[in-house]
Amino acid sequence: MKIVENIKDKKRKCFGFNYIRDFELSVYAMKILNFTLDEGCFPSVKEIFRLGVPLNVVGEVLEFLREDVKIKWDKCSKLKLSTFDELSRIVADVYVKEKKIDLAILVAKYGFPVRLSKELLSFINNISEEANESFYGFIENLSEEEFKFFDKLLLKYLDLGIPIERNINIDLLSLASKLKTGVFTVRLMLAYLSWVLSSYRPDISKIDVKTKMRIENVSREIVDVLDRVGGNVIAASRELGVSLRDVIAALYLLESYGLLKTREIVGLPSMKIEGKISFKVPKIDLREVRKETKDIFVDVCVRRGFDFSGGYVRFKVAVENKGNVPVSRVNVILNIPDGFRVGWIEPRGYRRGGNIVDIGVLESGETKSLTFYLEPLVCGKSVISGVITYMDPLTKEVRSIGFRSEEVEVKCPLFFTVEKANLAKVRNLLDTVENRDDRRYTIPEGLAAVDIFKMLKGIMRQFDIKEVGEIVISVEPFSGEVYYYGVTKYLNNPVAVRVFVDDKNRALIIDAATAYKEQLIGLLSEISNKLMKSLVEKKIIGDMKDLKPLRCPDCGAKWERLPSPDKPLKCRICLTTFTEI
Repeated sequence: MKIVENIKDKKRKCFGFNYIRDFELSVYAMKILNFTLDEGCFPSVKEIFRLGVPLNVVGEVLEFLREDVKIKWDKCSKLKLSTFDELSRIVADVYVKEKKIDLAILVAKYGFPVRLSKELLSFINNISEEANESFYGFIENLSEEEFKFFDKLLLKYLDLGIPIERNINIDLLSLASKLKTGVFTVRLMLAYLSWVLSSYRPDISKIDVKTKMRIENVSREIVDVLDRVGGNVIAASRELGVSLRDVIAALYLLESYGLLKTREIVGLPSMKIEGKISFKVPKIDLREVRKETKDIFVDVCVRRGFDFSGGYVRFKVAVENKGNVPVSRVNVILNIPDGFRVGWIEPRGYRRGGNIVDIGVLESGETKSLTFYLEPLVCGKSVISGVITYMDPLTKEVRSIGFRSEEVEVKCPLFFTVEKANLAKVRNLLDTVENRDDRRYTIPEGLAAVDIFKMLKGIMRQFDIKEVGEIVISVEPFSGEVYYYGVTKYLNNPVAVRVFVDDKNRALIIDAATAYKEQLIGLLSEISNKLMKSLVEKKIIGDMKDLKPLRCPDCGAKWERLPSPDKPLKCRICLTTFTEI
């Protein structure tokens, strides 16, 4: 988003016209206020930059924090008054808990938006500074139900045992928290108290019969009570358990009969309302921003490579920050061809979504590496490429770096028929050869183990390789294995294969061994690919990648079975417990 250079345009755009921009600035302002709260002082320009605030918006964020927001209670709508009153109740509780209140506490510690916090604090300051008389017009327009509410709230206030004396100081926020109501409601209650004692003049002739009888009952006791409390009507109201309005009405009723002079009444104590809240943002010369950050540079580079590990292609990516500032939101995105699927990624613990891995923050001079274990699904040549993305700390824009693609060839060996081969020779080859690995999958739902056993035997017949022996270990549940032996053309390299199916664990394993790992990967990929295609053609699975591997998705450890909610599985390598994958 283009930053408007004129500061007036900036303020107009940010404060009231562009709520999205307002939110963006609030995020940066929150970082500054967090620092202020933690360190007890406002951050310097360099510290602001280190907090992740882009250079091109530092000035705008400071103006956003420094902007003076003025809220006048009498200019607010009833809805806004109600909203501020409800939110101020939370502010009052925070004040009591923290022993103080300011912008930094509300924003950084309690998550209030910056603008709303300023408005709330200004609103509380405004009603604290206003004289009681400023609220009289508002009070005179209250309904009878609202009068009764304030009568009850006054009694609750008196029940708190707050001393009724001259020159009393009232902490508005503490009182609101004690009464469990909003600050504006408490301020109205105090103004209502002042209004009843100084301006309330009931017209006795217009009071209905029921109310007049109630007031007459109060008038019979009020004189004696006033004598006991030294003429203090607040204390009399508390002792009688009636509203102040009824006490005042009773006194004026007695005055109308010539029995009492109201000037003998002790009225309202001199109240001083406390609640002034402030927060100042120091002036910072924006030329200092450029001076402090002129030597900052960003340089992110990437290296990649691959090798073969067992039946997998091991693709490695290393990302290095050669700059002198940290970079954040670093993601490694690998473009994986259709002929591969991700087995697992090391190291574990990074957030991952498909072929995207979030490696977080790279400090200056730091290098982070990832290893993708890719399972080949077909033989042949494929191109693997990728992109590194990160957030530029100077501009907060997302940058990307593509790394040079790698051509990976998965070779499938060619065999010629071998006449002399036996089970002992094949087993010995599987146990002693240098390169041995397997592909293992769970048997798809709805498919009998004996049927997939036959399917695998049919697939193996497509290769020019000799079946050496078949062993049925168990009929029910079915468990069996078949051994194969062959020699590759050109290299004359012996290859042994074992196909194993276990109905108890719903597992099938294709185990192979050979002297050359490239040929091993190609052979396992070709057998697996033919199996997947056959299952798709028979509509047993919907896609080739639906055949679930029996390997830990976190560390790649081999499993004997697939975990389920009723039979969880704890990986013996990473010790993670799985109920499904």
